[in-house]
Amino acid sequence: MSRRFKIQYYSTAMLLAAVLFALFSIFPLTGDDWFRESLGASLGGVGDLVRTVARKWSTTNGRILGNVLAYTAGSRPIVRDIMRTLITFGLIALLARVSGLRKASGLLLCAAAVIALPREMFREIYPWAAGYFNYVPPVVLALGALALMPEVFAWQEINAGKARCAALFFLGFASQLFVENITFYVLCAAGILNVLQLVRHKRLSAVLVCYFIGALLGAVLLLASPSYLDMLLHGGSYQVGATNGLRGLIMTARNNCATVFRSLLAGCPVLYCSITALLGVYIVRSKPKTTDVICLAAMLACCACLLLGEWSDIVTALICLAWFALSAAAIVRRTGQVCGKAMYFMLAALCAAFPLLFVNPIGPRCLYVSYVFLLAVALSLLSGLKLSFRHTCPLCLCMFVGTAALLATIYYPLHKTDMQQRELIEDALARGDREVTVPAYEDGSWLWDADSCKMEYAYYYDVPGDLKIIFAARNTGE
Repeated sequence: MSRRFKIQYYSTAMLLAAVLFALFSIFPLTGDDWFRESLGASLGGVGDLVRTVARKWSTTNGRILGNVLAYTAGSRPIVRDIMRTLITFGLIALLARVSGLRKASGLLLCAAAVIALPREMFREIYPWAAGYFNYVPPVVLALGALALMPEVFAWQEINAGKARCAALFFLGFASQLFVENITFYVLCAAGILNVLQLVRHKRLSAVLVCYFIGALLGAVLLLASPSYLDMLLHGGSYQVGATNGLRGLIMTARNNCATVFRSLLAGCPVLYCSITALLGVYIVRSKPKTTDVICLAAMLACCACLLLGEWSDIVTALICLAWFALSAAAIVRRTGQVCGKAMYFMLAALCAAFPLLFVNPIGPRCLYVSYVFLLAVALSLLSGLKLSFRHTCPLCLCMFVGTAALLATIYYPLHKTDMQQRELIEDALARGDREVTVPAYEDGSWLWDADSCKMEYAYYYDVPGDLKIIFAARNTGE
């Protein structure tokens, strides 16, 4: 990379970080973030943090690193915003790197794609700190591992090195201590990559073995939490369909398929339309055969069905599966490193989504990793086309700034309401009131669990709940 491109790249990186920080700073706390805010502020040091996370591991879930980051972020608002900025920028940079878009324009395009999520997913990921710190960091770790072994996509033998072995062991181990469906993906990916290495090169790679060992040990530590056995046997707030045997698994999968396939594909037209269009360009460029034309026509038909029709959950799932099968067939018929990479990410998206069919409760946030992997499919295909436009960087800059500005116009009014709520509550505490009425959000659809009584975890006299917080709808004046 020339000096001019380096200056442009790092200037773009600084701009991205500044915009992301400004955006994160106006997100209000929602739902159980208020509990974590209170808990994080009360922790006296590393010892308190370790004891709190250990207690959670033994009673609630095994998400050790997810809880560590969430509680640390709750200590100070500035700490939370800096952490989210750095982690999100890392995700953008790694997505650009593994997709082959290494210029400033690629960085901007990836940034726009990462923050342009469907509303249902966006509100459960970026504004909701509890969702963010459990679902975004493991995706960064998974992409970081792929960035450290680019030979995988080139079908080359991976050369061992102590630093790379140690880094991949750490990434494999750490990525397992967040959410369970990503644990499943990492374990499958690490195992399959070792098998492919052995089949193709007739020997194992120390780098991939270290990655697998780290992933296996991390998965064991996560699943050793007593909470999972209790969940399997007795259910509770979190449930596994296996509690009721095979019938329970089937019923859970049937109930969950609407959420899984909508958040995976059906509710994300930007994803399936862009991937279909890009594969169409590849087909047209390669002097298509009749089977290629039929495949593309069927993919377009699937897109039209998802865009224009209202279908039952089962039919929607079947359309989505048909689209995935057709896309995979179109990719397989192409050759080269780019298409191999696209196939990997498509299979990875399905792998990460599969366990969600059998557990409850789930939400769009659980499909965030699959969404990012499908973004990687589209971005990898785009990089393989090697398109050259004179004004690519300004265009991508406009896309990112426009997306960020749109989000700012949505969340800044919510931020102002949040400030009003805090001011009224603090005034009530100063007066010694036992009840306070605050304005509700005008549009809480962009927040997860908006206007939540869980604010009472952060504002109280002696114990949470001794100050009653009432939310008054603005349009009624109550």
